[in-house]
Amino acid sequence: MNRSRRISKTTVSHRIKKTVVRKEDSVVVSSRIRLARNLDGETFPNWANEAVLISVFERVSEAVKGLRAFKGCKSLSMDALPRERKEFLAECRMISADLARMPKSGVIINKDNTASVMINEEDHLRIQVMDKGLKLSSVWRRISAIDSALEEKLPFAFSERFGYLTACPSNIGTGMRASLMMHMPALWLSGDMEKVVRGVNQIGMTVRGENGEGSEAVGSFYQISNQQTLGVTEEETMAKLLRICKRLKTLELNARALMLQKRPLFLADKIARAWATLSHCRMIDTAESIGCISFLRLACDLDMYDSSGSTVADLDELILKIKPAHLESEMFLDSADAPARDAARATYIKSALKEIGAPNIDRALKRAKNSSIKQS
Repeated sequence: MNRSRRISKTTVSHRIKKTVVRKEDSVVVSSRIRLARNLDGETFPNWANEAVLISVFERVSEAVKGLRAFKGCKSLSMDALPRERKEFLAECRMISADLARMPKSGVIINKDNTASVMINEEDHLRIQVMDKGLKLSSVWRRISAIDSALEEKLPFAFSERFGYLTACPSNIGTGMRASLMMHMPALWLSGDMEKVVRGVNQIGMTVRGENGEGSEAVGSFYQISNQQTLGVTEEETMAKLLRICKRLKTLELNARALMLQKRPLFLADKIARAWATLSHCRMIDTAESIGCISFLRLACDLDMYDSSGSTVADLDELILKIKPAHLESEMFLDSADAPARDAARATYIKSALKEIGAPNIDRALKRAKNSSIKQS
């Protein structure tokens, strides 16, 4: 395909400085980019008949499996997967809830579970790449390479005037949704998140829960992503997202510091109650447990653990493993028995916390008090 007609996909590495891992970097939990693409001349999935869906699935599958990035990949048909397996993949963010319901749809997942191509969801292809932490630059390079390689094999629907054509008008143009998952408990505790959400929306970005549109932000985990795809380049979108991320990160860190100095007992109580709940509960649901683990994650960032970095990773893994489908798979539970699942989740969390240990809340409070004395 003539590269001159493509939406600008030059690397943004000159705009994104290579970051050194620091404790405050855990504010940004993960980076993800998704590209929506459709095959030229084919009916969009929502309107396509079975023959078209099958043909698209076969063509796209063959093209994706031939890519170096997907060597050793897994190819899964939604029609053949049981409900619990679909929910498991959705919790891993490998597929969307919509894909699980679509006929003749499927997903191809790379070997290390960092990239996937959903087939016959809202669009013929939904390419996505993700990584932990603030890795938007490297995620972009990877997904851009996959997209370009696929476009050499498949004729994508493209308009010289509008860009890539998609089933939903809100995706026309670049077809790109870039998002950063951020952990912002201090802004939530201080009551400032509502103002943050309004401010972000006013500048063309959106704030959502972990599972995207329509989902709630459980445990102060927020997904920041672009809304505009038409009339902008991918480079401009990511530069803007990074500017917003930098600002939100500063606000969150300042809110944490201010809370330590002005409301130390309030903060200590929240963390202590979270630890006590997780350590002694007999039954606990997903939302409450993630909310409590969120406070322990905050405790890690405030140096209340001896090994902050590794503990954050442990807690992030725990959040994933206590979600319904993961827990059912791990502990061989019946999905219909919610009380049994809540009891099993409590047991699982208590076992995990024995390895993680308790936060040293008094140490952080003492340090904050000493810092406050020096400033005065």
